[in-house]
Amino acid sequence: MQRWKRFYQWNHRKPDDLLAFFWKRFEPKSWSLFCASYRNQDALFAPFQGENVIHGVSCRLEAAMQASSHGSASNVFGLLHAFADKYAAKQKVLGIFIVRGHSPPAQLEHVLDEEDWALAKAETQDPLVRDFVSGLLTPRGNKSALEDFQVTCSRVI
Repeated sequence: MQRWKRFYQWNHRKPDDLLAFFWKRFEPKSWSLFCASYRNQDALFAPFQGENVIHGVSCRLEAAMQASSHGSASNVFGLLHAFADKYAAKQKVLGIFIVRGHSPPAQLEHVLDEEDWALAKAETQDPLVRDFVSGLLTPRGNKSALEDFQVTCSRVI
């Protein structure tokens, strides 16, 4: 995971290199990928509101992982985006989390509670899911998870 985090940090503006590295090294037997979606998308009327959601959940998650004695932070990579519709006043907050094992750490499930967030394990063998995940990993690259939306804010956890 540390290697991936370093590679992402240095290559997040090189979508082709980033995706090739990720999909070549992602091992579904050891790692899982979870997609997160903010359930209250209809309550977001301006880009700053999506940014506030991302900032709040990022701070809570980072604090929870640092407080954990199990070293959870080294086994999780998170990427959250706030999107704004190019043609209408709609906002979305989506993200992905890469975790060691087949279930999310307790801290992640606690911070992304069921009331406010939908957290679903991604089937990485499905080509459509791979395209969607690739679009979230490189939203400013060649692929887009949401064609009619542009990224207003992103946060790496």
